[in-house]
Amino acid sequence: MKSKSFWFGLVLIIGIAVLVFGGQSATAQADETSLTPPVNQMIIKYKTEANLNAADQAQAANQMQRLSLAAGMELTYFRPMSGDAHVLRLPEPLSEAEADKVAARLAKLPEVEYAEPDYIMFPMGETGNNPLAVPNDSLYGNQWHYSAPIAGSYGINAPAAWDITTGSPSIYV
Repeated sequence: MKSKSFWFGLVLIIGIAVLVFGGQSATAQADETSLTPPVNQMIIKYKTEANLNAADQAQAANQMQRLSLAAGMELTYFRPMSGDAHVLRLPEPLSEAEADKVAARLAKLPEVEYAEPDYIMFPMGETGNNPLAVPNDSLYGNQWHYSAPIAGSYGINAPAAWDITTGSPSIYV
């Protein structure tokens, strides 16, 4: 018969293994889902005949209540946007799949021309793991100060900024 300390040790080892390997699995899943930023807004456009294109009509309490009921969650009016569309805020950030479902429910309303998640988009560029935004300067490799700071060196991490924007052709420095 095994002693109590043997069983205690075995349970302790199994518990530690579950924590270590279970934690890595959860971390890997969290990393996968974090690749797409959560959606916290919807864009909606009404059909012309619905007479809801003006901001005051679109954000009327009865219309917002109707939209919230269709969405299955409390939506709040945020602002009008170009093209007679309107931005609505979600009560909490949603995954891409959840946001698509909410947009589909809103799009089924007879007064709605379209509804779509307001995704956070980033320009495609090659920096870091994606090398498209690297300048075509033949001496770019010598520009140490554009890189991310690492131990013993300094830099402004320009490639990461270039993933967000590369500026405007109308701005001269």
